[in-house]
Amino acid sequence: MWLIVLLAVVGLGLWALQTFASNESVGDSRWPVIPRPVLTEREQVLYQRLVAAFPDQVVLAQVALSQIVAVPMEYPQRQALQNKFFRLVADFVVCRHDFSVIMVVELDDSTHLRADRQDADARKAKAVEDAGLRLMRIGTGTLPTIQALRSQLRVDDPNVVPVIADPTVSPKPSDSERVAVLRPTVSVILVVVLFAGGWVAYSRLIAMPVPAMTRPRLVTAPTTGTSAIPTAAPIASVSAVAQADLPRRQAQRALQAQVTADAEATRKSLAWAVYYKAPKSCDDPPTWAAQVECGNGYIRAKRAFEKEWAERNPGP
Repeated sequence: MWLIVLLAVVGLGLWALQTFASNESVGDSRWPVIPRPVLTEREQVLYQRLVAAFPDQVVLAQVALSQIVAVPMEYPQRQALQNKFFRLVADFVVCRHDFSVIMVVELDDSTHLRADRQDADARKAKAVEDAGLRLMRIGTGTLPTIQALRSQLRVDDPNVVPVIADPTVSPKPSDSERVAVLRPTVSVILVVVLFAGGWVAYSRLIAMPVPAMTRPRLVTAPTTGTSAIPTAAPIASVSAVAQADLPRRQAQRALQAQVTADAEATRKSLAWAVYYKAPKSCDDPPTWAAQVECGNGYIRAKRAFEKEWAERNPGP
């Protein structure tokens, strides 16, 4: 039994070491990555027109929706609602100089005809509009002119609800940031705990104390005119050594017996699982009498199995 525990602990320790190494090591080889522009050519044209249409405002591109829309902390299903728009990105955001949002601009292309993009667009529009923000969607046709963009929204429109962050509340890290910070620490703790458990299991299984044999003590015979000849004291008898080693051998035999018993119990459990299959009618017996009959059938099958097992596996 202890051998199985030791192997499991060592396996978990190797897995934790591999996970920790993969998280901490970047690698010396060059990654196969190349730079790419932030905006496509069509998006660049629209961005320039938005800047020209709103020269006194701040125009941002490719803004995560979670930066402009938030769910109150006291909302009971806050995380579930945030997950609906967590990975969505607004194409363009027009802001005041205090970075309160005036308008969100979405530029569609042919990919927005796909079912998955239509679902994402619907969730994006729902989040923006329910937050009280203005959403302007531009289709796949000709881009609007600067004058057309400017006429879509007045900056001082009273119906626009500004989004202003509370300066007294410090921003909290996202779940992914907390996981990235805690992962190395958790990996180190896991490795320490696993190796400590492995060492305890190893010490209990193998590192048992072996009694030390008494070294012979040299004595000197009295001198009688000739040089003294050292003689050794009698060595401990073989029976005494065997008697001192008896606890270790008894522990080893007990451990071997336990391992054999566990293996036999496992083999018997597997044989019973193959031997007995409950009838489908016993999955949900409709009456009490049916439940009693299912129980009696189980007992009869168990007795027959025990008898057959004893015949095929006689004891020592």
